[in-house]
Amino acid sequence: MEGLKTKSSMRTNFLTMMIGTSLVTLFCICAIFLSILATSEAEVEKYRDTLIAEVERTLKTETETAISVINIVYKRQQAGELTEEQAKTEAANLIRNLRYDNGAGYFWVDTYEGVNVVLLGRENTEGKSRINATDPTGKQFIKEMLENGKKSGGGILI
Repeated sequence: MEGLKTKSSMRTNFLTMMIGTSLVTLFCICAIFLSILATSEAEVEKYRDTLIAEVERTLKTETETAISVINIVYKRQQAGELTEEQAKTEAANLIRNLRYDNGAGYFWVDTYEGVNVVLLGRENTEGKSRINATDPTGKQFIKEMLENGKKSGGGILI
């Protein structure tokens, strides 16, 4: 009888040890998984920040190019080569045809009052106020862009 108790006790000890080992292993795997998940989320956030910074740099550079184009026309007007109306028309046409991002990006111009001066393919919009225009979420994006543009160093909406 004592032999059976010993075998039963050994089985119980073995099962307890196996269950304990399984639980410790499961805990370790969960901890490793959570660590990898946290690291992945941090890496994704870092990559996202890098992409946003690159887009902002590109937009700033491209905007500076557009402003340079307008300044060249303005200097010609100031030198008497063009009338004010000719300069406005020429600058608007140049900006309307200016592209970036392999042609996917284009420029538009709105006055501080929200009146559109240039908008690619939207001749019926040019000369009209867009100050109260809203996006699908109800945000008045023209007002927000103008407010950001008035900030020191400009601003970007993403």
